[in-house]
Amino acid sequence: IDLHLGDEWLIPKPNLFFEGGEALDTARKIQYQEVKSPSITVPANGFILARTQEVIQLSDELAAFIEGRSSFGRAGIFCQNAGYVDGGFKGSLTLEILNANSYPAILYVGTKFGQLVVMETEGDAGGGYKGQYQGQINPKGSELHRHVPKGK
Repeated sequence: IDLHLGDEWLIPKPNLFFEGGEALDTARKIQYQEVKSPSITVPANGFILARTQEVIQLSDELAAFIEGRSSFGRAGIFCQNAGYVDGGFKGSLTLEILNANSYPAILYVGTKFGQLVVMETEGDAGGGYKGQYQGQINPKGSELHRHVPKGK
């Protein structure tokens, strides 16, 4: 199933300042700049989140994964690193996009950016996915801070 870029983008912001400058501390909630636009410029060696135009709903007996298009990969623009979609998931998909070039790259809404590969599972997902990203329509930022051991 083809996946196309939507018009909502998230740009992560540093959440820690120290002697060496700005950083992203995974133990703290990550804030994002929200952008709604027909295009976005991803900085050199930059990272953004985007949403798909498509909204999907998988039955409990199906799972999926996201694959980026080779045309983007050959241009140094990579799609997602955590593209597994659980059985029972419903919503738009958040794409993780990395521009590995030493210069900016411009992305446009409606561009075919990847594919969703659907597979049948053995058994069902036990009532379906109930995680933190269920039902999302807008791109959703990381909840990584919830998984860092306390006291860090």
